[in-house]
Amino acid sequence: MANKKKILMGIGYSYNKNPYKAAVEAAKYSLMDCPKPDLSLVYTNSNFSQKEFLRGINSVLGKNRVGISTDKIFNSKAGYDQRIMDSVLSVSSDYMHFSVAVADEYRKNPKKKAYQAVKEAVESIKADKYVDAYIQFTRTKKKDYANMIRNPPYFILTFISGVKVINGKTVAGNEAEFVSGLLEYTGPNIPMFGGSASSSLEEYLQNKADNVQFADG
Repeated sequence: MANKKKILMGIGYSYNKNPYKAAVEAAKYSLMDCPKPDLSLVYTNSNFSQKEFLRGINSVLGKNRVGISTDKIFNSKAGYDQRIMDSVLSVSSDYMHFSVAVADEYRKNPKKKAYQAVKEAVESIKADKYVDAYIQFTRTKKKDYANMIRNPPYFILTFISGVKVINGKTVAGNEAEFVSGLLEYTGPNIPMFGGSASSSLEEYLQNKADNVQFADG
């Protein structure tokens, strides 16, 4: 805080096998370096009771977070360790604006659902257009074009439901179709990153794979 960084980030994680306690512990650790996050990214062990984990995360972070269940978790503080049960990255900045939208039951029409979700997210961004315009003006004055091209001012983060087993039948994630729907709205030049939610290999082998995404509480 004393350094007046333009972006504050905090990382938290837990080895606790109790989903509620692991969520609270990781979230609180992330807030030590980022006390008032604008957005938090949450990764949880797929074998957890996700309702209990969600209850713990909400009790600390509130609704300003998104995330997914996954089989393996790593971060820059702990590296990769099989004992890590969850990980939280909290981000805060006066110069970044976030908005969240959800595509419910997107498999029924991946392209349409993605288009609607990203449209909602873009339209709900709370930004000061005067300040943002001044920042871009200052950037143009101070930076060369090579720098500006490499660092565009917008991005999309998307978490998609991966392969599931529903009633004994394997159901694909339709990730490619979903991404196609995002690009249909934004065009191809915006940076995009994220991933598919997953469960453990053991669950796939037992024909009961499931996964979850968290958003907006």
